[in-house]
Amino acid sequence: MASSLKVRIGGYSIAGQKPVNQDAFAVNIPTGSELEYKGVVAAIADGVSSCEESHIASQTAVTSFINDYLSTAPSWSVSTSASKVMTSLNRWLYQKNQQTHGEKDSMLTTFTSVVIKSSTLHGFHVGDTRVYLYSNGQLEKLTNDHVLISGKRTHLARALGADSHLEVDYFKRLLNQGDRILLTSDGVHEVLDNNAIKERLASEHDLEEQAKALVNLALYKGSNDNLTALILAVDEL
Repeated sequence: MASSLKVRIGGYSIAGQKPVNQDAFAVNIPTGSELEYKGVVAAIADGVSSCEESHIASQTAVTSFINDYLSTAPSWSVSTSASKVMTSLNRWLYQKNQQTHGEKDSMLTTFTSVVIKSSTLHGFHVGDTRVYLYSNGQLEKLTNDHVLISGKRTHLARALGADSHLEVDYFKRLLNQGDRILLTSDGVHEVLDNNAIKERLASEHDLEEQAKALVNLALYKGSNDNLTALILAVDEL
């Protein structure tokens, strides 16, 4: 008999030094035929801090994406399903923002999602949340930050809800048993280097403890943003 897909998860998110946590993450591990046709899906979002409604945008993005992705036709490919859902989600957020007055009322968020189907990792990315792959002791960043640097300030070049047209980065990678996929918000990866991340992912603690260790280390090292880490461990493919 062929092995079934088995993935464990662990995630942790805190407001850190900020009064409100505008980060969000969600995961769904389906069963039966849904696992075969749609796979395991996870998402992370970081609401744009200058926007008062961004926590709603980030929460809506991760939950709606997962629910809507799993509701797409079984015959659709991962990329087709995710693209249609992200386009619809962006359109909804953009239309909501067009009805408001000024940036502080807007709902803008970064968004990064991964789908593990069969033995392949699919990724969809907008903004500066990240995906890392930890495999055979090596850590690789799979996403590029969509940011513009102006002096000492950085600005998002892309975000969900910012424009009527959405440009999404898509990637896919073959996975190995034992691989770990890490999704982070910038409150974590802006202050932790690759070695610090590798050390935590290489530990034998459970995934929840690993995620907490990454977040708490970033906070200790001076992160002044919301902090989120989500880990998926591939036990069987």
